[in-house]
Amino acid sequence: MRLLRTGPYEPGCEKFELIEKFGLQIPNYAILSHTWGEGEVTYEHVRAPTAFERSLYSNDSGATYESIRDQSVRECEAYSKVVAAMRQAASDGHEYIWVDTCCIDKSSSAELSEAINSMYKWYERAEVCYAILDGVPGPDAANFETEFKTSRWFTRGWTLQELLAPMHVVFFGRPLTGPWIMLGDRISLCGLISTSTGIAEEDLDSRYCQSCTVAQKMSWAAKRNTTREEDVAYCLMGLFSVNMPLLYGEGPRAFMRLQEEIMKISDDQSIFAWTSPDNQTIFARTSPETKDAAEPSPDNVFEYINDPDVKAAMGSVLDSTHTPRFPEWIGNGLLATSPKAFSHVGKIMSKGPPPDRATSYQMTNRGLRISLSLTPLRLFGTRDRKIFAANLGCGVEIERHQFLQVGIYLQPTRRLPSATNRNQFDRVRCDKLIWGVPENNKLTEIYVQQRRI
Repeated sequence: MRLLRTGPYEPGCEKFELIEKFGLQIPNYAILSHTWGEGEVTYEHVRAPTAFERSLYSNDSGATYESIRDQSVRECEAYSKVVAAMRQAASDGHEYIWVDTCCIDKSSSAELSEAINSMYKWYERAEVCYAILDGVPGPDAANFETEFKTSRWFTRGWTLQELLAPMHVVFFGRPLTGPWIMLGDRISLCGLISTSTGIAEEDLDSRYCQSCTVAQKMSWAAKRNTTREEDVAYCLMGLFSVNMPLLYGEGPRAFMRLQEEIMKISDDQSIFAWTSPDNQTIFARTSPETKDAAEPSPDNVFEYINDPDVKAAMGSVLDSTHTPRFPEWIGNGLLATSPKAFSHVGKIMSKGPPPDRATSYQMTNRGLRISLSLTPLRLFGTRDRKIFAANLGCGVEIERHQFLQVGIYLQPTRRLPSATNRNQFDRVRCDKLIWGVPENNKLTEIYVQQRRI
């Protein structure tokens, strides 16, 4: 870990003194959180010169490599931002500050991987985090609340961990001209932050947010963006306390790997409580299959899956004998392809399985092996279409002490020969979750193949 020394320096004479890697004895430090723009001050700008670089300026002109370099740094658009952060840290009594653009040598893939895997911990250990919100006016401005809640800082993937991990976060507005303006801290601004991020006020702290469900944490990242596609996953590693190697170029597979790492350390089945990111979540009530079935009609086709929107759609595909023709549902796996799939599940809580029913997951060549409680469902007018409601051991509390279980639709796979598809299932109707799933004490071991992406 590298740190910048904050001074003391005379105004206008600031230097970028980069203290090379500390070992186990890391001093107290402040840390900067900001959104990147043009002209950032980088590690190449502030690193110590090589002997060759020094020799280039060993002449009688009085110029040194450092003086030439410092002059070029002052021409960077982000120069004033870094200097202001150093001054603020020095004013608050911190000898060192960590700035990501300056303190990570991104030309080294090994160092970059180590930094990204350690970043949550570095923010967590900082004495204070200065969060810079470009263009946000002071608290006295008429449009302060609107500008604060819509700040670009709240839309970026990396700033999620920078909001939650530190012990103390102080927000500053950075006008186009003039000095920084202190806006408040995470405690005093918790209401506005909660409105902007969808994170409950009581969860805006690393000591408490770690107890939230996987679905809740994923929902916090659902509307955030990153420049690199893989960073959608990498920026969440610290929040879920997992580590994994960086493989830029793998695309959405990075998010799949993230979920696989989470499953290795957690039995929270809300990780499967996602919906297709292209469709809004629609909850459907279910009832178990019964032996007596009324004659199918447009009004009771979905009597056992009381799903009004689908019921209306099925009314248009009934033939003269009132036997519904159901479309083939495309099978999918249990893992989401993006945090956007968790946009609508921010209130899902984990009920957790009883100790005697705790199960483990394992990724195999047949797919994800998992034991779930399955309740058979049946659609009127069909005898060969089996579909099940899988209870995920999580749900929503609609009233005090009234907890509704959440589940997903599973269907035996149809794309494999019968000899090889024993206990092989697909997730279907991925745009929907089921609430009010019946309790079922029987667990069934199944395999769910993940589609390649």
